Order: sequence, then structure tokens, then C-alpha cells
Amino acid sequence: LLSIERKLFTIERKDTSLQLEGNKIGDGGASFIANRLCKNTWIRSLNLNKNHIGLSGTNCLANTLTQYNSTLACLDLSNNPIFSNSQGSQTCFETLLCKFSCLKILSISNTGVSDHTCCALNAHSSLGVSLFLL
Repeated sequence: LLSIERKLFTIERKDTSLQLEGNKIGDGGASFIANRLCKNTWIRSLNLNKNHIGLSGTNCLANTLTQYNSTLACLDLSNNPIFSNSQGSQTCFETLLCKFSCLKILSISNTGVSDHTCCALNAHSSLGVSLFLL
């Protein structure tokens, strides 16, 4: 988590992409990143692939992004156990897809998404968001 904190503090305004793939930060790290994104106005792409983030961390990101961030256009949450406990996961992503207007790409491949949730999310993807599920 210390290396993540260093990356977030040293990122310059010209850097529009933050690649944090494979750091195993978990829900606590996702919460930490969400708090930092409240004040960030230049990150356009965030890669959190393979970080052991579950529903709790994803909810924290969704709530923060919809309330405080207006610049992030691409979010990669692939290969995280978000849907291992599927209760509430559909609502979390519906929040991201419906209320976070600047999001254009959401990648949730290999997260354990159920067929039911997949259909519901695809219905929301008509809002202009490219949804990557495979």
C-alpha cells in the first residue's frame, strides 16, 4: 500500500493514466485510492486489474466516483473477486453506469459476474458506456 501511496502522491498533472495492476491492494487499498480520486481532476484511466478488490472496495470506488470525480473515463476492475458474493454487486455497477456520466469504458471480465447481472448491466450499457465482460 505504501508504493501505491507514493505513486498517487508523485503523479503529475500531465499523467492521465494510473496503472496499478497486480498490486493486491484489496478493499482497503481501493478505499484509499477512492479517497485520493476525490481531489484528482486529471486521471482519465485507472487500471486496478488483479488487485483482490471485492464488493466493498468496488462500492467505495463507485460512491466516490459518482459524487466527486468528473474526469475518469476508463476503469478496469478485471480479475477481481467482486461478484464472489453477488448480493449488491448489480446495484454497485448500476450506480457506476447510470450516475457516473464521464465513464466510457468499464472492464469487469473475470469478476464472477452472473448471467442475470450481466443482462442487467448490458441494459445500462446503452447509456454510452462500453462494458467489457468477457
